[in-house]
Amino acid sequence: MPSASSAIGGSNAAAYLIERRQTLPRINTIERFAMSLGVSPSWLAYGEGPEDAVQADSTVGGIGQRLETTRKARGLSRQALGTQAGLTGQTVANIEAKGMIPRVDTVEMLATELAVSASWLAFGNEFAKSAWNEIVT
Repeated sequence: MPSASSAIGGSNAAAYLIERRQTLPRINTIERFAMSLGVSPSWLAYGEGPEDAVQADSTVGGIGQRLETTRKARGLSRQALGTQAGLTGQTVANIEAKGMIPRVDTVEMLATELAVSASWLAFGNEFAKSAWNEIVT
């Protein structure tokens, strides 16, 4: 993994911990690894979508907007969503308003409560976009 680690500007130690499941990466780390490896970040993080659906540009920055729009469409407060997902309302607020990039497990917990795909919430992928259309229409 050293070549992938250096390609994304990460350390070999970080890759080692991720590979051995001793730490969970944030979704921007997954996205950088996926771009370096030439695979889809959704496939790498969640096993969703085609492996070769490689993104040209980063999409993790849009998670705050996707989360906020979906949460509001469900009629949930930040606190309510956080509690239902086993998180805090402050965590939801930090993702929505402060640009915090969550770990893959945090995205899964939020996506489960919102009944959307984790890969759509994290990366906004087209193949999972039907979930978005159902929410906003």
